Amino acid sequence: MNLVNRRSLLKGTAGASLLMLGPAPFAAKAAQTTFDKIKSTKVVQVAFGNEAPFAFKAADGTLTGSEPEILREITKAIGVEKLEGVLVDFASMIPSLVAGRVDLIGAGTWIRPERCKQIIYSNPTYTTGEAIWVAKGNPKNLRSFKDIAANKDVRCALLLGSAEIGYADIAGIAKEQQVVLPNYDTCIAALQAGRVDCAIQLTLSARSLYSRLNDANLELVTKLTEDPIDENGKPVRNYGATGFRKEDTELCEFYNTELAKLRASGRQLELMAPFGFLEEDLPPPDLTAEELCRA
Repeated sequence: MNLVNRRSLLKGTAGASLLMLGPAPFAAKAAQTTFDKIKSTKVVQVAFGNEAPFAFKAADGTLTGSEPEILREITKAIGVEKLEGVLVDFASMIPSLVAGRVDLIGAGTWIRPERCKQIIYSNPTYTTGEAIWVAKGNPKNLRSFKDIAANKDVRCALLLGSAEIGYADIAGIAKEQQVVLPNYDTCIAALQAGRVDCAIQLTLSARSLYSRLNDANLELVTKLTEDPIDENGKPVRNYGATGFRKEDTELCEFYNTELAKLRASGRQLELMAPFGFLEEDLPPPDLTAEELCRA
C-alpha cells in the first residue's frame, strides 16, 4: 500500500494515528529470532521424515530417534518442554525450513555443499555409508552401484531428493532404471511387491528398518564391494546433522556448544545407542560442518 492510500485510510481515525505516532508494537515481535521464540514458548517445531533410527514417531506418538533425543537433551538447558514433530517429505524439508514452517530440521539430513548454500548445519552427529536392499539370495548379484548400472534390466528404488540419485547418475545407473519414490517405506514396498529389483538406502537407517520389518524374503547388502563416488571421484561417506535457517547462527552455535559437551562426556553415544548406533558411527570429534560444506 502506498503512502497516499495509507493516509486516506487513517484520516480522522484517532486510534490509528496513535499507532502511527507511538512505538511500533510489532517491531520487536518481527525481530524475534528462532532462538528467542524457542526460549519463550518452550517448544521446538522439528521437521522429520519418520525414518528410523534418526527421527520417527513412537507408538505413543512421541517424536524420538537419535536426532530428537540429542536435541531434547541439548534444549533442556533452555527449558524446552516439548519437541513438536512436523512430518515432511524429504524433498520438502529445506523449503519448509526456509519458509518458516518449522524451527529446524531434526531428521539427520546429510551435510552437502549444495545444501549449505540454502541453510546452515550443526556439526555432524553421525556418519554412515550406503546399503542395497535386494530379494533373498540376491538373485541379480547386486553388491555395488556399478553392479546395478551394468545390468540394464535392473530397476532400483531411490528416495526423492536424496543424494543417492546423484551417486546413481555418476555410477552410470540409467534414468530408466531409477524408480524415484517419496519415502523409504514406499521404496521397500516396491521391492516387496516385485516392482523393483533393489532399493538404495544409507546403512544406518536400512539396518534399523531391516530389523523392524523382519521380512525373510528380503536381504540387506551392507558391505559393498565398491563404495559409490561423488562428483569429484571420491568414495562417499555421509555425515548427518541438524539444519537451521541461515539467520539462526546463535541457535546453531548453542547447539554445537552443547553437542561438544555431550560427545566429550560420552552422553551422545548413550542417547544414540538405543537406536542401534555404535562408536564407529560417530564422526571424528573435531570434524565441523564448515569443513564438510567446503568438501
